[in-house]
Amino acid sequence: MEDIFMTTETYGMWDQYKWQLSTKFPALLEQLAPGADEEAIQRAEAEMGISFPESLKNVYRKNNGEKDSFICGVLLGFSLYSLDQMVQAWKDWQAVKKSFSEEDLKDMEEFSTSVPEGHIKKDYINAKWIPICDDAGGNHIGVDLDPDTEGKVGQIITFGRDEQEKIVVAEDLDAFFLRMCGIVASNHFAIEDYEGNKVIILNDHAHLIDYLKDEEAV
Repeated sequence: MEDIFMTTETYGMWDQYKWQLSTKFPALLEQLAPGADEEAIQRAEAEMGISFPESLKNVYRKNNGEKDSFICGVLLGFSLYSLDQMVQAWKDWQAVKKSFSEEDLKDMEEFSTSVPEGHIKKDYINAKWIPICDDAGGNHIGVDLDPDTEGKVGQIITFGRDEQEKIVVAEDLDAFFLRMCGIVASNHFAIEDYEGNKVIILNDHAHLIDYLKDEEAV
């Protein structure tokens, strides 16, 4: 595996990830939008009734999502949300939850699993799950501020329309970007053409969450 650090100095892990990505797929970084100001971050927190971890604020201070919708998002195919997109996705999920009866929600939660067991609450959706990116199909990787008994506040999890089996991807956001650095540096990372566009393939998986569930994943 290639060296995944820029220098021996301390950098934010979001910057580390962008640097690592630049060694393999520099054009992808051109999709990133400029950073948000503190007012925009505070407004998003207020609309969701959530205080963001400092590591999440630091990402948005650097880059407030992506400039447009692209077939291959910056997060190994997934698209980084802008703050407005994050808030809208969160609101959409709260509306979906309200559209179901308590009995329906209980039925859906019976099919939910947590990997590892006891780390993620077996909810269909939870108001303290912060979606930070998506696959354009209703599936997310996000920050969990309401873990189950064995979990950790701030852990990074999968959730969404097709994600009955929710997994802990990393113990926090910095660990998530460190893991992403490792994936980019590994021989699992490849770039292929798809209908005239460059896309990322991870050990034969075209979908990041599918890859992360693979036993061979970095």
